Amino acid sequence: MKKKFIYFLLICLLFFAFIVMLPVHADSGWDTDYDSGWDSDSSWDSDSSWDSDSSWDSDSSWDSKTEINYYSSSPSLEVVVVVIIVVIIIVMVIVKENAKKINNSNIKISSVINYNDITEERLQSFDNSLTLEKFKEEVFNIYKDIQEAWMNFETEKIRNLTTDELYNMYSSQLETLKLKKQKNIMSEIENVQVKIIDISKADEVITIKAFLRVSMYDYVINNETKDVVRGSNQNKLLVDYELTFVKAENDNKEEEICPNCGAPVKIKSSATCEYCGSVLVKKASKYVLSKKECVGQRKL
Repeated sequence: MKKKFIYFLLICLLFFAFIVMLPVHADSGWDTDYDSGWDSDSSWDSDSSWDSDSSWDSDSSWDSKTEINYYSSSPSLEVVVVVIIVVIIIVMVIVKENAKKINNSNIKISSVINYNDITEERLQSFDNSLTLEKFKEEVFNIYKDIQEAWMNFETEKIRNLTTDELYNMYSSQLETLKLKKQKNIMSEIENVQVKIIDISKADEVITIKAFLRVSMYDYVINNETKDVVRGSNQNKLLVDYELTFVKAENDNKEEEICPNCGAPVKIKSSATCEYCGSVLVKKASKYVLSKKECVGQRKL
């Protein structure tokens, strides 16, 4: 209803602008070179019923001294000013509405999803070494450590906190930043809210999903000039994430079976099968980040 009223108001303003732009009795802006198409052969000639004998004759109050020329006059300065003001108001309303849509689109996903903690009993039925509060702290600490390692190009630290797939993606992105001579600054990271929203197990791997809301500064600088090239160092952001963590259920296995040739191979973190040369990766013995999805953000 509010949007319809705004559109109605805009139509009224445009109509008003059209009305005030109609010619008034002022010096004509249309000079004699303008061909109006109403020539002497027109049906509006001297034989027209609107002749000198008409009631609209020279004695009428509409004489030649007070006649308004509707085909040769132009808007006054006051009218132009009014029209400009009307246009500015319309533009401001449109910009404001678009800004609201953008802000709402940034936060609507996380605001409509009902994030609730799972129960302590459900969490411990999959991993009895955890409590909700303990893992909430771990969620934020892992996230913050990854962000700081990313900012400082500490790829080995990222490797220990993420799955191989996520590490490879981050490593590639950091190389791109290096080539561009840029650095992603993330500072004053504060934990606003954490919720443990799901837990499951498949193929001896425990998966935990969490919702995380943080506040921070997040922007990109030129590493040489220190100029901000993306984002803003003036506005702190409130950012919402859905994070996925995984851990091998049996974290004491030191021997893995090569999926390529089936040979038993001892590994600590990653290795190469001595029989067929395949790269082997041990399942995480502690919770590491496997997926990070931003689901909403806004300026504070």
